[in-house]
Amino acid sequence: MNRSFVLLLVSCLVTGRSANAETLIVAEEGASYRKIQSAVDAATSGDTIFVLPGIYTSTEAAVVDFRGKNLVIRAVFPGASTIIDGEGQRRCVVFASGESDQATLSGFLIRGGQAERGAGIYACDSDPTIADCQFVANGRGVEGQPLLCVEGGGIWCCGGHPSITRCSFELNFARYGGGAFLNADMRVFSDCSFSWNGSGTGLQWPNGTTAGGGVWIGGGTVDITRAQFKRNGSTRGGGVFAANAHLSLHNCSFNESGCCCEVAAGVMLESCVASFADCHFSGLSTFYLGMEPNSQAGSGCHFNSSAVTMSHCTFRSCSAETLYGPPRGFGGGISAEGGSMEILECLFQSCSAGYGGAISTGFTQMHVASCIFRGNRAAASAGGAILAWYSPMTVEDCEFVLNSSSASAPNIFSEGGAVNSTGGPLLVSGCRFAQNTCSGGYSRGGGLFASGSCAVLDTTFVENDVWSNGGFGAAIYFGDYPRDGELVLASSAFMGGVGNDAVHLGSAASVRMGGCAACANMATVISGQFEEFAPNCIVTNCTDSDSDGVPNECEEVTRVDCNQNGVWDATELAMGFATDCDANGVPDSCQPDSNGDGVPDSCGCFADLNSDHWVSGADLVALLTNWGQPGPRPEDLDGSGVVDAGDMGLLLAAWGACP
Repeated sequence: MNRSFVLLLVSCLVTGRSANAETLIVAEEGASYRKIQSAVDAATSGDTIFVLPGIYTSTEAAVVDFRGKNLVIRAVFPGASTIIDGEGQRRCVVFASGESDQATLSGFLIRGGQAERGAGIYACDSDPTIADCQFVANGRGVEGQPLLCVEGGGIWCCGGHPSITRCSFELNFARYGGGAFLNADMRVFSDCSFSWNGSGTGLQWPNGTTAGGGVWIGGGTVDITRAQFKRNGSTRGGGVFAANAHLSLHNCSFNESGCCCEVAAGVMLESCVASFADCHFSGLSTFYLGMEPNSQAGSGCHFNSSAVTMSHCTFRSCSAETLYGPPRGFGGGISAEGGSMEILECLFQSCSAGYGGAISTGFTQMHVASCIFRGNRAAASAGGAILAWYSPMTVEDCEFVLNSSSASAPNIFSEGGAVNSTGGPLLVSGCRFAQNTCSGGYSRGGGLFASGSCAVLDTTFVENDVWSNGGFGAAIYFGDYPRDGELVLASSAFMGGVGNDAVHLGSAASVRMGGCAACANMATVISGQFEEFAPNCIVTNCTDSDSDGVPNECEEVTRVDCNQNGVWDATELAMGFATDCDANGVPDSCQPDSNGDGVPDSCGCFADLNSDHWVSGADLVALLTNWGQPGPRPEDLDGSGVVDAGDMGLLLAAWGACP
């Protein structure tokens, strides 16, 4: 490089610097320093080192070691032209002497680093600021030599509060954290991309699996914002693996799987508290290599004993199925074991798995609200959209359309074209199930299969099908086991579909139904016994002029809100929000209450003035004694303000024993 140009550049860079800070220049030629480490050794905290384009390496253990100095080391031209190269034999950069957040590395291509921990950058109990760097092919070693990097191919952070912004990680490799290994409370981690990073198949490492192709997190608090993950691979957590951490992901994307993903090509969590917002998962898949006992769990995400909140996220075309042999795999979008999940306003579309096309859970408490499930598939037998195994679940205001479950063999049950809740308990409220299908084997529950306690409120089922081997329950199949389960159906409608019946109630089921409408073009609309706690409407004409999922003939019977509080009467009664003392299907608050005591006339004994549980001569004498007296008083039965003939009429009408 021309020496005069270097001097001119130096004068421009130094302009505006503090009088107490030095500026050092590093260049391959024409500057005072030809190695970055030489400039570091000559500098003091607060100084800035500018590095001109070139390839910089070393014969020491690391190319650059900050050695406790809070320096700013900056590439003059950020990008691929200024390279810190470990040559496959040493670390690239080290922060290991308590550097503060003023220690800054910016604008470099960091490549070819090699070490057991932190091949590209090693940061221990330090707070460095790392920005606008590219991490490429770190942790891969030298061809023909054994793999060495165990943790953090691109970067290793343990302790401290590092900041990483606007960096890219590509083709980095380590058993844990191909791109980054984090065991620290990250100050900032934003606007980074991870692609083609990996941790191998597990066969490459003795006695174990791998985790975190893109990022491995082993504790601390980490907020990942606006990150992109593409084609990262690991047996567990292709994009991100986290354990015992507080993690949040905002505006992140996970696209396409890398190799070797057996559990969660996107994100895997173990014993974490985590939140996801505006994250997008697409084109992810897991497949079986024989290393993981829970193989093919959650192509997008797998959560183990974690508390997770997820909002405004999308899962598209994610798959947890086998490429060869019988279908298997759990949760094309999400799988969970233990812990809890809250999923709000999310979309699951065209996801597939052996069980639980979009979501599969086991012993997990789950709340799903305002989500859309469309075109998801369970290829083995259960839960086209959701399979919940002994998982308490609430599903509110969701839409299930064109999901399907199919049996993998003729002698296997296909259960729950959209939702399969086995063991419960389950609450479904304000949802819509349309054109979901069970096929193959013995088909049960085109829309919903449930066993264990279950309540379905304000929900419509339209043209759901069970059409193989004489399937049962085109809309709902309520299973026989466990035998202490109870099904409550309120203010819901079951229309159309194909099968032996629209609603099938198992022989051991305890069923209460009120305010429901059912119609079907089949011989049996509802099979099984049930207790009617409010009027139902069962017809054969399924005309629905306003397309609200309720037959025309049933609108006035089932869509009743007598007190105008926005909740259908049958739902209030089913959930215990209202009482019905005389079991006539009408809330007590809507029935005549002549004396205003809060008890309907049909249930109370308002005319029993002496409280002997009889309306008799003694009560008549009391009324006549107070004839013409102004109210309020007990004898003013109709609350008119005076004891008169109106009260006499009410007393005589109630004559006899109290109810």
